[in-house]
Amino acid sequence: MELVMERTKRRLVSIQTIDDLQPIPGADLIEVATVMGWNIVVKKGEFQVGAACVYFEVDSFLPITDERFSFLKDSSFKRSELLGEGYRIRTVMLRKQLSQGLVFPLSVFPEVAGLVVGADVTELLQVQKWVIPEVIGTMGTVIADYPANIPKSNELRLQSYLDLLSELMGKPYYIAMKMDGTSVTIFEKDGEVHVCTRNSEIAEDKDSPIWKYIHRNNLVEKLKVMGKGITLQGELCGPKIQKNRLKLQTHEVYFFNVRDEQSKLLAFDDFLETLKQLEVASVPILEQGDCFNYTLAELIEKAKGRYPSGNPMEGNVIRPKEPIISSITGKELSFKVLNNQFLLKEA
Repeated sequence: MELVMERTKRRLVSIQTIDDLQPIPGADLIEVATVMGWNIVVKKGEFQVGAACVYFEVDSFLPITDERFSFLKDSSFKRSELLGEGYRIRTVMLRKQLSQGLVFPLSVFPEVAGLVVGADVTELLQVQKWVIPEVIGTMGTVIADYPANIPKSNELRLQSYLDLLSELMGKPYYIAMKMDGTSVTIFEKDGEVHVCTRNSEIAEDKDSPIWKYIHRNNLVEKLKVMGKGITLQGELCGPKIQKNRLKLQTHEVYFFNVRDEQSKLLAFDDFLETLKQLEVASVPILEQGDCFNYTLAELIEKAKGRYPSGNPMEGNVIRPKEPIISSITGKELSFKVLNNQFLLKEA
């Protein structure tokens, strides 16, 4: 069984500013700081509003070799077969206050001196992303890398990219439930159907859960008959995937993207129509509208909820109905807001 680490360039550690400070009822030694869209519990008096800081996002995996992080030994130490030993930053509850991330004064890291607000210092501080390794052996035999021409599904957390709100404001939109599984990509090219996990293309295998799903739904023939060279991207859920929070008895795929033969994203109505023709399911669409007008706080509230199984759902993904390239990220406009109850239970 081969373990594969997800490759990512996500900004995990950056220079930011303290946007707000608020007291925590009944707490004399700590207060809550706001950085971007995140709330983090900090030592009272350590920061001032407007001060620059170094912010570590949730899922940062800090090097054990850096003594500046040794205070995390008792609360955050983790050992990973792929990442080695380090300290994992998680969502926690402190004195009934949600805390998401870690904040340091700039003075703790002299190596970042002179860098501007927004600078990504993830690599400089040797921080990695904490990931659960992709278990290739259960999905099939790797035969190639993931195709370079097909964008991967990797939604940004809104709290770290608040300006994305303004890009969607006033436009037709939809909100979809984020399913808790593993990402899969299925595409037809020159009459052949190919299947990828997040990082690799895998060979056809009668024991692979994704190939079982494909044959059960006759997708090979349907895609060949359709003959449009389309790509389907979705979340494979079911037994032995993550924690199977949907409590499924068989493996299912909930699709969130359909791309044309140039790998361009289809508009919302065309996306749904294509899935209807193929007789497969989309991710649950929770809401759609003609004019997006939500705040971060409202979207965090909307992200609360449960799967039909009763388990906390992972959160929501918000997108425009017509694909838009973000001027901020240079990629298709899309973002996620995770359910804090899900994050706390996961932690």
